[in-house]
Amino acid sequence: MPKINLNENQQALLAKMYDVVLDPDVNPETRKAFIDTKNKIEWGRNFDRELSDLMRQLEFLIVTHPVFEFAEEARKRKVFTPTIGGSTHGSW
Repeated sequence: MPKINLNENQQALLAKMYDVVLDPDVNPETRKAFIDTKNKIEWGRNFDRELSDLMRQLEFLIVTHPVFEFAEEARKRKVFTPTIGGSTHGSW
């Protein structure tokens, strides 16, 4: 596995992804979306792009309390750039 360099916000969000994956209240389809995203990031894919894709997927998946908390935390910590489909103002 390649070494990944994540900033503090990215590290915190990756840790929260682990929490969601381990939560028994999260349904299998939602858990799979988090696992796939986590794995892609750990294999060196662009964190921001993968997080953006996950957030888009969550619009169509069952959102439990842990997933909602993750999404809220991601929105607080995330600043999008025009190259990854967001705005420079940090909103989705």
